[in-house]
Amino acid sequence: NTNADNTIIDKINWLASDVYSVGDEFITNVFAGTSVSEFITKFHDYEGKVTVNPDDAAIIKTGMTVSHSVSGEQLTVVVCGDIDKNGEVSVNDIIKLSSHINGSSKLKVEDAEFAAADFDSNGKVTIVDLVNIRKYIMGE
Repeated sequence: NTNADNTIIDKINWLASDVYSVGDEFITNVFAGTSVSEFITKFHDYEGKVTVNPDDAAIIKTGMTVSHSVSGEQLTVVVCGDIDKNGEVSVNDIIKLSSHINGSSKLKVEDAEFAAADFDSNGKVTIVDLVNIRKYIMGE
């Protein structure tokens, strides 16, 4: 975008946070067990402007959407390791990840579930992510 002087105008990212990573499609670096109320307060200038859908949830889950009322910006939340989109990291997530790794059920690269499975955020889903999720579950 450019203005009348032909100077470049950067896109304003209304959903800015010092805690979460905000990309073009996803909000990442969110951890299991984060309450909706705590999550919202981590965005700059959030009061009355940031909403989470569905709005009746107690905790943040992979696949939820976050909207900014002024800009209309809407992004999808990715909770680290929450592949099954229940807001927790458990054996069920390891099973889904194992199925992806062994080829019996593939996660789509463009989906939030893939981003949740990419525990080390390197753009790939590998056995290293499976080990890291297992360690996370075990508290290691």
